[in-house]
Amino acid sequence: MCGRYYIDDTFQKELLTDFPSFREQAGALRISSGDVRPTDAAPVIMAERSVMMSGTDRSVSRTGADPSCPRAEEEAADGNRKETGIWLTEAHWGFQENYDSRKKLLINARTETADTKAAFRYAMQAGRCVIPVSGFYEYTPDKVKVSFFRKEERVIYLAGCAKWTGEWRFVILTTSPNDDVKKVHDRMPVMLRQEDVRTWVCGRQIPKTLAEGWKPSLESYRPYEQMSLFDQ
Repeated sequence: MCGRYYIDDTFQKELLTDFPSFREQAGALRISSGDVRPTDAAPVIMAERSVMMSGTDRSVSRTGADPSCPRAEEEAADGNRKETGIWLTEAHWGFQENYDSRKKLLINARTETADTKAAFRYAMQAGRCVIPVSGFYEYTPDKVKVSFFRKEERVIYLAGCAKWTGEWRFVILTTSPNDDVKKVHDRMPVMLRQEDVRTWVCGRQIPKTLAEGWKPSLESYRPYEQMSLFDQ
């Protein structure tokens, strides 16, 4: 699973290099660096128009863009408007679901079953989103936090889905790990290439290969564990 991720000091600059049209939106969000935990508000990439809550229209665009996000392959033909149909906004991490009169916070969804599970099915159909991050954490069985990141790319794009419950909320999809992560954990976030972000958010049909995720090599960092002076 993915239970925490982080945004570093170069995040906004690198995100705007990938998506220049987000400049105004990023400035309005006032993105700050640091760890992002469940229930925190964080930047997410969504369609300008997302349909949630049993058909109620909830636009994430401050301009109130009228048409629904067109198919990504149709938009891609317009070389001057690469980011048309997607928007950088803010959402809180985790779905609050009721189980046996108790609320449970769901922060991850398995990509293999997310489109059939009641808690995620509609969000997967109408509210797919992308969570841009600098890196993410996984924990070893003995609770050591290990960070994973890409040295050559400062922003990692994680696949997710979102829904409106009075505020936007999102979960991160997970998949089987690559060779780097499986040394630490048996799941990892679904990662997308930058060029696949719009297809994930706007595409009417998502290719199975995209839902399974991109699994490039990752760098990792494990905090130094200082030995006690009395350990021999």
